Amino acid sequence: MPAESRANPAAICELIAKYRIEMFESTPALVIPLMEYVYEHKKDISSLRLLIVGSDHCPATEYRKLVERFGAQMRILNSYGVTEACVDACYYEQNTAEFMQVLPIGKPLPSVSMYILDENKTLQPIGIIGELYIGGAGVGRGYLNREDLTTEKFVADPYAQGMMYARGIWQSGCLTGTSNTWEGLIIKLKSGVIGWK
Repeated sequence: MPAESRANPAAICELIAKYRIEMFESTPALVIPLMEYVYEHKKDISSLRLLIVGSDHCPATEYRKLVERFGAQMRILNSYGVTEACVDACYYEQNTAEFMQVLPIGKPLPSVSMYILDENKTLQPIGIIGELYIGGAGVGRGYLNREDLTTEKFVADPYAQGMMYARGIWQSGCLTGTSNTWEGLIIKLKSGVIGWK
């Protein structure tokens, strides 16, 4: 996408129509205003079959609005991942616009594992404190010239062959009562998906 079009919903709509774009993935900061523009101006983006919101926190109310307005004409996914594990590691898809307080980050993609583990790398049951780890084929080898950080963040996967990445986000109930990162608290839901609070 040309740089001059990135923050311009009208220009993005024009590109989607001109090139018959079928899949669009971006951050909520771009997707939400774009789809608001499409809705308010009744723009034809009928070529779009898949809309993926990811790489940043998407408020549950905004995701629900996307599903209400556009869910009948395209798939809408919330994705999550980190650069250290090939960006997208999991996704969540909801077909109805029912109310949710927590927008899940979803279930792992094929060849990806996601764990909530304690300090001994033991799997945690639903609702128990733990740190998010991402494992699988997409996990990187480490940081260039940062052996100390590589050793801290990239560890052997005790449940599968290979390495896993320690995300550093703690499930709700961490000792301080708040998250140690900007994203919010991580929650393992009864459905097996993982979400932000």
